[in-house]
Amino acid sequence: MPTSVEFPEDIVRAAFERCGGQCECELHGCGHKGECPQIFTYEDRATSNQKGWQAHHRKPVKDGGLPTLENCQILCVSCHATFHLSA
Repeated sequence: MPTSVEFPEDIVRAAFERCGGQCECELHGCGHKGECPQIFTYEDRATSNQKGWQAHHRKPVKDGGLPTLENCQILCVSCHATFHLSA
């Protein structure tokens, strides 16, 4: 089974619209209480570990997570990195 599967562009766009451009992180280890305050435009999408946002699998691919809207979470790069370090 693959360990990484990209989300289709229509799924990423729908997830971004769902969150209104705000990071969907609620992980308290990221240094914020409750929701992350980071807000982005769609054009701020990061292609690597730069500033911006990234699409994240709520349920990892290695655990059977699929590239669906329900499994797609929009996270700022900082929260995304912290999430993977704490997992």
